[in-house]
Amino acid sequence: MIKENNNSNKNRKSGYSLVETLVYVAIFSILSVVVVRTIVVMMRSFSETVVIRDFLKTSFIMERVSREIRIAESTDPTSIFDSSPGYLKINSTDDSGNPKIVEFQLIGTDLQLKENSVVIGNLNIANIKIISLIFRQISTPQGEAIKIEMSIQNIHDKSARIENFYDTVEMRGGYGI
Repeated sequence: MIKENNNSNKNRKSGYSLVETLVYVAIFSILSVVVVRTIVVMMRSFSETVVIRDFLKTSFIMERVSREIRIAESTDPTSIFDSSPGYLKINSTDDSGNPKIVEFQLIGTDLQLKENSVVIGNLNIANIKIISLIFRQISTPQGEAIKIEMSIQNIHDKSARIENFYDTVEMRGGYGI
């Protein structure tokens, strides 16, 4: 009897049946799809985070322009108001009290900063293009202010969103300091 058992075990084939193979392939396919979708969602989320980060960095442009306007004494008559691209030339003083002329000008899609006719650099980062820049002069008997309107776009944003930034700043010379 022992010999018969050994012979019957030898006749059996080892390996997977067709049904088992199909089940394993199906499980592998489902797991692969889940993993690939997860990676795609993570990549999209990362791209969106980068775009939002770049938009937030643009708020520093508005802060720099606002700060320069806030400490300025007056606007220069060569400034271009109420149209895009706007040009703002303001008369100010440096930390030592010496006269200083600050200029903001849209060159292509970059906002350029000049101090005393020397180019300091572009205020926007490489991924951001400024679509529109408008300066509006507000004059009242109490003083002078500048309203800034800026529209920007991120070149890596697949949805081609345009974000708008607004600020109104009263000039130092406008309130008698």
